[in-house]
Amino acid sequence: MNHNWAKRLHFYIDPKLKTFDKAFHKEITQKLDSFNIVWSEEFNQLASDKLLPNIFLLLSDTTLDPVIRDIDHTLIFGASNMSFFGKKEFEGHNHTINELDQWESFFNDIGTLLNSEFQKVQDQLLEDSLKCFKRISRNVKVQDLQPFVSDTAKLEAEVLGFPSFEQAIENAPKIAQEHLGVHFELLPAEDVYGRFKFSLPLEEFAGDFKFLCWNSEDHEVQGLCFYSLLEDILGVQKEVAVGIKGLEDMQLILSELPAPLALFNHKDELVLHNPLFFQLNLGSKQCLSLENDEQFNLNDELYRTQRISLTKHNYKLFYFIPVKEFLGKSSSPSSEELGIISSSIAHELNNPLGGVSAALDVILLDEHSEDLEQRLREMKAGVGRCKKLVETFLGFSKLNAKQGSK
Repeated sequence: MNHNWAKRLHFYIDPKLKTFDKAFHKEITQKLDSFNIVWSEEFNQLASDKLLPNIFLLLSDTTLDPVIRDIDHTLIFGASNMSFFGKKEFEGHNHTINELDQWESFFNDIGTLLNSEFQKVQDQLLEDSLKCFKRISRNVKVQDLQPFVSDTAKLEAEVLGFPSFEQAIENAPKIAQEHLGVHFELLPAEDVYGRFKFSLPLEEFAGDFKFLCWNSEDHEVQGLCFYSLLEDILGVQKEVAVGIKGLEDMQLILSELPAPLALFNHKDELVLHNPLFFQLNLGSKQCLSLENDEQFNLNDELYRTQRISLTKHNYKLFYFIPVKEFLGKSSSPSSEELGIISSSIAHELNNPLGGVSAALDVILLDEHSEDLEQRLREMKAGVGRCKKLVETFLGFSKLNAKQGSK
């Protein structure tokens, strides 16, 4: 069954079923409880969501006459011994259930039977969330965001300090509450629908959505700040990950480097970094303001900034060298150390990237649909960005080697 949306359904059970077949009643209620599905034997107040159906389990000779809509499903129990003319019919969808196996079959197939209803609910939630975003965007002015710029920068630095994207997103709401003072939740559609006044959509990979949710009207500004930050993180992650398995390998390599490193794209968005960069406690703006060879002291540790501009794509690479560790009493970086680091990255990535690029060229020789060809070209462009970064590290190594020989 569809465990996600099915838990939002309401089951109504004929109260006489417990007397009619106690064992059957026990089996079905235990099954519903095991999936945290709401069920009731009270028919006075039925759930009336216009998109989500109710499920009724009624005896064939029931005296109940609940309001059953076209979208609802009714399971009629104990109708096997009744004549055709004696069977009771209800509005909506009717199913005959005489054995436990038939109940199990219906329950397990709920996801398929109600797939169109669940899709309508999700589409409606997405539409409402987009309207919510447009409304908040109109209401919030630029000057309203200014008091939260500093807190948002701290929030960004802390979120980006997690070693993986998944951990960053999972912990983001808790960190946002610490810095922005608002309780946010980041939830899938089935946990959001009908429960929050404010929800903003965040598209993840494979077309799946999560929603940033809160209930207070007083927190639209903070919500928009946090939402924009999450959008940037997701956007960068998609850009980095489009068809490029090599970038995951690169992140692993960067995490092993003995010094802080960060890469920013043409929009000044942080694309890659290692955990040591987070420990510097540098915000994006502060990092981008540093010049090449500029030194700064942090926690009694002196660092020298190596800033490299990748002119073709306007990317910026920052490498922060612990002066005491690498230089001792010297006043210039050790070309040998920097050369080893740069060369190790190049050798680990260059050959696999060349193979991926060649394979894509061969695939592109055939005819494909427009959508598939576009994705293949995006993958090819991504590989090119990786190769450019490798070339930068190689150039960095050669440059320092020349300086060391002078």
